[in-house]
Amino acid sequence: MMKNIYKKAVLALGTVALLHTSCSDWIDPESLSMDYATIETQNPELYENYLKDLREYRNSEHQLVYVWFDNSEKVPYSRAHHLTDLPDSIDVVGLIYPDRLTNMELEEIKTIREKKGMKVIYTIDYDKMKSAYNDKILEASDKEPFSKEFRPFLTDSLAYALSLAGKYNYDGICINYSGKSSLHMPEEELREYMQNENCFMDIISDWMERNGDKYSLVFQGSPQNVLAENAVVLDKSSIIFISGLQASSTSELTSLLTLGYIEKYKDRYGVSVVGVPLNTADKHYMFGDVLAVNAAAEWASVPQNGMNLCAVGAYDVSGDYFSADSNYKNIRNMISILNPSIK
Repeated sequence: MMKNIYKKAVLALGTVALLHTSCSDWIDPESLSMDYATIETQNPELYENYLKDLREYRNSEHQLVYVWFDNSEKVPYSRAHHLTDLPDSIDVVGLIYPDRLTNMELEEIKTIREKKGMKVIYTIDYDKMKSAYNDKILEASDKEPFSKEFRPFLTDSLAYALSLAGKYNYDGICINYSGKSSLHMPEEELREYMQNENCFMDIISDWMERNGDKYSLVFQGSPQNVLAENAVVLDKSSIIFISGLQASSTSELTSLLTLGYIEKYKDRYGVSVVGVPLNTADKHYMFGDVLAVNAAAEWASVPQNGMNLCAVGAYDVSGDYFSADSNYKNIRNMISILNPSIK
């Protein structure tokens, strides 16, 4: 079915590649005030047919591909800083820096959404909010005390984070929550842990109850650590990503999936790993001598414990743009492994 949908699209995409290869690594054309030949200008009808097939592909049966994009560079000096240069077969793009978007970013979001059918989301990370609170406590002094309790701080942080969805017209949010096992917690620690999680999850659940018709929700982290009373957030999540951002092998992914498996959600599981970041100090982008994105794609392309994963996510892919023979070579390879008829 997918090959039929993509028959015309592959032809168009090949033409795009031929016309685009010679200028793919040039400095941003807008900054030079020059126009270069593209398939869009040379053969608009062929390009429109390609885009139509691409949008139809979004609704076909395939493993979804999510990437998180480092959009910290606000004055682009390379095509690697443009959302429009991401591989077209990516389904969902997560912006790592969701606020203070420039007009250029907003225009590119509009372009990839309307023309290519991609969706754009951002992450709300409980663990980062807790870390930010702890930092404020450590930085406080007698002269500048910080007396706010964590839950009011969390509530304010969430209100700001959720406001970005409407401010920038995102398609959805990803909530990141690792948590920890509560089985052997001392009573006082358990009470605090439950109150904190309930605060976070209640706000997310209430927001989705009021806005679920406009925004999608995905979960990333450790679903087994979500308290039973907060499972409604998992219920509302279209995909439950097992976080493999700290993994170093596919055997670890298998273990993490086994730990996070909940029968009720067996058709919604995905896995996320580190992509190919610009800053390669984080060695988790490699599984031994193989890139994590390629190893994870091979792993996810076959059933795991009898379960077919519905999605693979790659966090921070900006460093993969630069390649001698193909832009985003490894992400394209990941896509081809997951959905072999896509080139």
